[in-house]
Amino acid sequence: MSDFDFSTVGASRAEVSADEPTVHQLLNEATAWLQYARGVVATLADLVHEAEGIETKQLALSLEAVAAMMRTGTEGVARAHAKWVWGNSPHPPTM
Repeated sequence: MSDFDFSTVGASRAEVSADEPTVHQLLNEATAWLQYARGVVATLADLVHEAEGIETKQLALSLEAVAAMMRTGTEGVARAHAKWVWGNSPHPPTM
């Protein structure tokens, strides 16, 4: 479930709260989450290659954590994209 504040959709830049993150901030945060996920996957791959036995429950929990990091990162990219499209459109789409 996304925590995007839909109340700001369609609002002018002046109407959006000052504490609403910028596109740049959203993309930086999303990039960080995706880099964390990449790092964890690389570490897990190394551990699996070196392991004599694999604890499947621990591996499953680790993979779920990677999925959560990737979901957070991709949601951040989506938020940044939506903010950029709505902020740069002279006539934002209506629903």
